[in-house]
Parts: sequence; C-alpha cells; structure tokens
Amino acid sequence: MHVGARVNGRALISLWLALLLTVPLAGSLGTTTDELSSHTSGPEYQLLSEWDLTYVPTQVAMPAFDTHPWWEVTALDLNRNRIHDSLENASGPVNVGLSYDHQPTTSDVRAVKELGHSVNLEVPEVDGLLLGAVDANDVWALADLDGVVMVERYGSLVFYGDVQTPAVKSRNSTVYPVGAWDLGVSGDGVNIALTDTGVDDEHPAHVGKFVAGYDAVCYLHSDPMCVFAGGRQDDGSFNPDDGNQHGTACMGMASASGLLADGTQTNFTGSAPSARLIDVRIGSDVGAGPFENYLLEQQFYESAMNGVQWIIDNADTPWSGEEEQWHGIDIISLSWGITSHEAGGSDGSDMHSRILDAAVEAGVTPSVAAGNDGPDNDGLSGMGSSSLSVTVGATDDHNTIDRGDDTIAGYSSRGPRRDNGDGNPYDELKPEISAPGTNIIQAEGCVSSGFCNNMFEDASENGYSGRSRQRNLVCHTGCDGRHRPGHRGESGSRPSADQGGAQTDC
Repeated sequence: MHVGARVNGRALISLWLALLLTVPLAGSLGTTTDELSSHTSGPEYQLLSEWDLTYVPTQVAMPAFDTHPWWEVTALDLNRNRIHDSLENASGPVNVGLSYDHQPTTSDVRAVKELGHSVNLEVPEVDGLLLGAVDANDVWALADLDGVVMVERYGSLVFYGDVQTPAVKSRNSTVYPVGAWDLGVSGDGVNIALTDTGVDDEHPAHVGKFVAGYDAVCYLHSDPMCVFAGGRQDDGSFNPDDGNQHGTACMGMASASGLLADGTQTNFTGSAPSARLIDVRIGSDVGAGPFENYLLEQQFYESAMNGVQWIIDNADTPWSGEEEQWHGIDIISLSWGITSHEAGGSDGSDMHSRILDAAVEAGVTPSVAAGNDGPDNDGLSGMGSSSLSVTVGATDDHNTIDRGDDTIAGYSSRGPRRDNGDGNPYDELKPEISAPGTNIIQAEGCVSSGFCNNMFEDASENGYSGRSRQRNLVCHTGCDGRHRPGHRGESGSRPSADQGGAQTDC
C-alpha cells in the first residue's frame, strides 16, 4: 500500500485550507461585508466560557492500541467466516468485492475467473477486487480462495448535499471583522478534487479553475458514448461536464469567484476562491440514487472506488501545462456516502472507508458528509466512518452570521461511529466538526442567471436519496480537527456526538 505522505509547506497549507473550506459561499446571507481597514487593540482580558481553561493542559502520549489486522476485529464479520454478515442470508444476485491479506496478483484474478466470475476493477490501495454481480450461493466458494479475508457486499452510493453553508469566518463581516482571507488563506496553490457528477467549468464563477479531470464512470465503459469513443483519457487531460448540477453547485460553494453571467462581481464567493479544480466524475446525469436498475447501482459503487484510487495515484502528478504550485491533489471533496447493510452502520473497515484512509496516508485530505439521517440515525455510512477522514456534521444558522443562535440541524446524522474493535476509543468520535448547512445561494449548472437560491427539494427527493430535506454541508472539504480528542473550532463549543468537537472557526 502506498503510504508516502507528502510532508511539506504545501501540505500544511492544505490542512489549514481544509478548515477554511468546511463552509462555502461567504456572501450567501446577502449581508454586506466590510473590508478590514484597521484593527485596534482591545482590552487585555478575555471572557472565559464554561469549557475554557486558565492553564496549559498536561500533554500525555497517545496509548498503544490493538494492532491486529482489520479483518480480525471488524464488526462487519462477527462470526469471522470471511463473509460480510449481510450476505449470509442473501439470495439471488448480489454485488460483491474481495479483500485480500496481500495485494491481489494475476494468480488471484485467474482463480476468480476459474470460478466463473469476472473482475471488474482492481483496487490496489485496499488490496481488493470488485466482481460486481454474483449469485449469493457463490460467496462461500469465494471466501475459500487463497488470501481472501472478506467477501464484502457493495453499498449504495447516495449523494447527500445539494445546498451548503454560509461562510464561517472565512470572509470578514461586521459580526466577525477578521476572516481567514485577511490572514492570507484563500486557497491559493491548493487543488480540490471535486468527486461528484462533474463540474460545469464554463460557469462564470468557475472559469479558469480547471487543472485536470478524470471520468471514472466512463473508465468502466458504462456510458455507451464512451464505449463508442474507445474510452477516455486517464492522464488528467479529460474535462468532464455536469449534466446533473450536483457537482457544479458543490464546487461553487467551495471555490466560486463570485462572477455572474453578465460579468458583475458579487459577494457570492466560495470559501476558498483561489483554489482550483480537479474534476473527478463518479456519477452520471441521473445522479446516484434512487437507481434506475440493478446494474447502474453496481457501476456507481465501482466508479466511486475507481475515482478515489485515481486521486491517490495522482496525488503528486505534475499536470501538463501547470506551474508547480498547481501540481498534484490536496483535498478530496465528498458530498455523498455509501449505505451500510448491517445494523449500527459501518465501523470504518468497509472498502470505501479504507480507501479514504489510504488517501490520507498518500497526503490528500478527504472531507466527508456525516449524513442526512437525523438524530435517530443507525450509525454512520461508509465514507463518513473512515477513521482518518474528516467527517462533518451540520448546524442550522437560522439565517444569521452570529453563531450564538445556531443549533444542530434536524437532518444531520449523529455520532458516534460503530466500534471497529481496535481498542482505540478516539476513531469512533464522529463527526469531528460541524458548521451551518441550510438555505444558501448556489451555482447553477446552467448559467442563465449565474446563481440561484432554489433548494432543489424535488431534485433532492427524486434524484438523490428520496428525502426532501437533504441539507448536509460537505460539498467541498472539512476541517482537520482530528489532532486531539475534543478539538474545538470556537471557544464555548461543547464537544458532543451531535456536532463533534467543535463548530468551524476559520
């Protein structure tokens, strides 16, 4: 597994930008912001909240945790028979992948084919093979193949957020006169891998942002036009378009310049307007759920895995025609999840969670939505359960910049994550952080009006996951608040399983 993390100044900037990008559209409230002209010194005292300390806390070493392989402690296979528990009573066709205790070889692929199955995708970062549809009765023979540690069932890919949040101290305002932009943090030199339905970079707010792109759906030849064309490039030179709008809206919330179709400059900018785009298309024009047919569901799962694998493979790629500061990939933006088949949700050992962990080890910061299942959610989905990713919950800002009246959004999924059995109590603390996520302005896939503030309730219900209150906030990236348990982005934020360690303070 590739674990060569990039430790340099750009990586540190990327982590700080991950904090900045937990919230989009700095001008979405429509309130005029003041430029920072001067900063006078205040009184030499500070008001302390209930959770503030008057002393430097004692730092202790992180204890040693269980180092057993994940398949020996996973909650996905409680009887340790190397078969995902949800498959044991299944019947008919099921979509499955195989996880190995080594990187699969040509011999492993040949053994699968000798059982009458095909290998649709090899995923080296998680030592996995994706097979697609097999008869449920065949999972036992697959589990007996040499080196197989888990026959895992595909989850369903579900897009979460189609509207996002106003700024959280990214751009200055009359309420918070110093913003992250005033401190020189606006995304310059940082590439965001917007992993979604593609991005319409002809939108005036996205012009000039495209650096590189990849069509993970076409790679699998699920698109008839793609098959006819003989496939599409995997060197970053292909520029996916967005026929769905989800991806375009998400990129606008992260990095829109604020330009309208008529050339007017507005305050409706993304949180990091200087950041640029790596456009990774993993969903089609119809979205990613509910699915029209069984085959399409399979292909979305595989294209999502393929897209993240491509991002890891290109974490340090020197993109053609770009200056060095725009090489590689810094952040993965994920506003979707993978549903789980078992009670209690994923414990972070599913394939999608593990490949996001691999992305962190490769030097790329993923941000993942906690989900939209509300306070009665049964655990977190794959992606949101990734141990090393930043999982972000949502609050309701009640349409004010001042966060004093903010509450946990009714639709936001709550933590903690299901225990993965490794003895580490900290990686179950999900979400890590939260920020407002309701009723904002977004970029339209079509640019006749430039921006709009419609909520896409019909599209949310029909095209995404069947819920009309899809309002989660991670269409961009999250805050790396994982460096210590109970991290607080803002003084007075009480850590909890609902909001995580803090509300975001850019």
